[in-house]
Amino acid sequence: MSKLKPLSVNPAYPSKVVRQLSQVYVELPSSPFRRTSNTPDSLLTITSNRQSHGADMPKENAPLRARNEEHISSAGSSPVVVQLKRKRSARDLGREGTERSAVQTKKQRVSSDVKARSANTKAEPSNATEEYPDGFFYCHQCSKKRDSNCIDARGRCRLKYCKACLLNRYGQELDEIKFGDMKVCSETAGHVADLGYYFKNLTIAAKKSGAKSVATLLADNIAATGILPGKGKQVENAPRKSRARAKPGVTTDSAEATSATKPKRQYIRKPKALPHPRWTPLPVPSIFTLDTALARIEIREFVLRFASLLKISNAHLNELEEIAGDFVDEDEEEKLKEQDLRWVSATCVTAIVTGLLGLVANSEAVGRDGRKTIQDSLKKVKASGANLTKVWSALSDMRTSLLEVPSGTAATLTFPDPLPLPANASIHTTRSGQQHSGGIYVATSAQLIPVLVPLVDLALSNFAVREEIEAGMREVRDPLKSEREQVKLEMQRWGSARHSTPALHIKAARAQHKHVLSALEQARRLTSYSYMPRFIPLGRDHEGRIYFALSPNIAEREAAFALLDGKAKAGGKARGRAVVSEEDRQSMTRWSWFISVWGRRPESTKTVVQAKEQAKSSDSDEDDTDVEKWWGFWQSEEIRKLAEWITIKTGMDENGTCHAGEVDEERGSADTWSRSSKQGNGATLSRDSSSALTGDPDAGIPSRASSSLDQISDDDAEGDEMSSLSTVSDSEDGDEMRQLMQTYTAGNIPSKQELQSLVKNLVEYAEVLEWRVWRMQEDDGKTIEDGRKGTDKAK
Repeated sequence: MSKLKPLSVNPAYPSKVVRQLSQVYVELPSSPFRRTSNTPDSLLTITSNRQSHGADMPKENAPLRARNEEHISSAGSSPVVVQLKRKRSARDLGREGTERSAVQTKKQRVSSDVKARSANTKAEPSNATEEYPDGFFYCHQCSKKRDSNCIDARGRCRLKYCKACLLNRYGQELDEIKFGDMKVCSETAGHVADLGYYFKNLTIAAKKSGAKSVATLLADNIAATGILPGKGKQVENAPRKSRARAKPGVTTDSAEATSATKPKRQYIRKPKALPHPRWTPLPVPSIFTLDTALARIEIREFVLRFASLLKISNAHLNELEEIAGDFVDEDEEEKLKEQDLRWVSATCVTAIVTGLLGLVANSEAVGRDGRKTIQDSLKKVKASGANLTKVWSALSDMRTSLLEVPSGTAATLTFPDPLPLPANASIHTTRSGQQHSGGIYVATSAQLIPVLVPLVDLALSNFAVREEIEAGMREVRDPLKSEREQVKLEMQRWGSARHSTPALHIKAARAQHKHVLSALEQARRLTSYSYMPRFIPLGRDHEGRIYFALSPNIAEREAAFALLDGKAKAGGKARGRAVVSEEDRQSMTRWSWFISVWGRRPESTKTVVQAKEQAKSSDSDEDDTDVEKWWGFWQSEEIRKLAEWITIKTGMDENGTCHAGEVDEERGSADTWSRSSKQGNGATLSRDSSSALTGDPDAGIPSRASSSLDQISDDDAEGDEMSSLSTVSDSEDGDEMRQLMQTYTAGNIPSKQELQSLVKNLVEYAEVLEWRVWRMQEDDGKTIEDGRKGTDKAK
């Protein structure tokens, strides 16, 4: 160790400094890796300065930091540390801790041998697990956890694909890409050149190629498409062959033997039990065919619709409900019953002829001269009383007189002769009747049906009839507005009553509330019959049977209007002669109270016929399944069974049929009617004249352009042939009605829309029938208004 020169000899220090520092102490630093707790602060300062400036700093003397610190220099190579003369203060302790932390944070140099060992040892990744010791990542394509060794893209591409998804998505093998030709990289500019492969951005590639989507771009190579997000598995696995059991001593290749794939279990819906509706024959003679009934139904529906113009009493309208007449006559022989075609009374027929002649006389088609001839005949009919022969005599004279009119009225108003006399008819002739009737005797009202049908067709051309139809188009929304007002009042009443009603009576109060809403809704449905200009059957089933549902009478319509006007008592239970008993409904003589069907009874129902009915029909050799006849369903339960039977037979239950809506907790069955778009009323509208009745979403009116009897929806192209009155001339109205009827009698196979509409109409008619039957039941002393008051009293 070289000796230090004294300061006096050193020319770098002035003499003044030498005089001030007469005594100099030299401290030799200890090892930086080991020191005692009694090391002076000055030594710590020197050590820290050396560490901060580096090891190449020259070792020089440093002045003492504190004047009260005493240091002793030693002649040897190591300094001697002397204890402090005073206790260290908190300031000294804090400075000592800071300096110690500075020493500890020094980055130690690592020797070369340590570096060699760390190069050979691979650093353990932060996300290493037992399953993935080299770490893992989530694949960008399949979002599954994969080993980090599967990643090969270290350059530009930031998306990570596992080996399986790379093959499934792009059809490329990872090993082939790694060891492939490097010339491929030069074909794509901008990609990493040292990887040997590149990924395509399918979205950009699809846009450049003009494809709409990536799926369209990869449509040529479906196997490489794989699983697209949100689309499930597009590539179906090839069915594997079942592995054959190897015989002893024979070995099979494991690659060729594949296990059979287990077929996916298919859910087989349990088939519904086929219901057996009760097919009850109507009490009509065997000669009462479809054509006979259609003519009577046409007359009845026209007279009922325009009763205000014809000025016919309610008593005569009630007679028209008995389409086949009253055949309950126990004293009459069976052969005479089968040949007897009765209808309404003679006074009812006279009233109908009088009303029709009044409308025809005011028609523009007859002209001035023809009008005078018809008016003269009208006076003769009124003077004939109940003598049907005289009525026909007046009509026969009118037909002859019109032939002489030059305006061609005879070609417009033509009608055939009456039907021949029945075998059991009694003839009462007079001299005047025999002279003017042309030898034709009319003993029953049914003989004049062929005469009345042309008069009905000609009456449609009357201006008053057209005006009545247009007025109905304008007033059809009035019942709906009235219903809304009444429903609003009922909802307000129930909103205040439901909270104040005791828990003991809340169930009965809620049932009464639902009944009120249902009554209002179905009352509006009944009022819609007053606006229907034409009638057609409900529809046909899959076996060609034709279904009919006639409209209710005037008394029920008036009660429905009264209920919508807030007159709950008048719209409640029927009284007096308006009541139709259960015996009357069961006898099925009033055709507006049951569903009538023309056709053969299905074979499946032969086993459910009661023994009494089989005993009654045992005398007849004819089989009901082979003979077309009239059948009736007067109970709502049987009508529902009939609808379900058609649904199951046609297989519509598998594809979903249009059933009645679910009953809401508050509105009950009233929502069932509001959801239905077609009404089961047995009438329909034309496409032009019913434009005002078409479903309006703003007004909340259900679709009336095609009523429940219009079997084809507006979207169906076949709906034209089933529509009712179309935009035709007045002279074609009668022919159109017959063409519609011929559509049913031609035996055409109904479409799916027709069958669905038929089923829906039957279900709706059953629900309407239940409310109508409730009105006809014996009065229990309560009406709808009484029920509301009773609920208020229970508060």
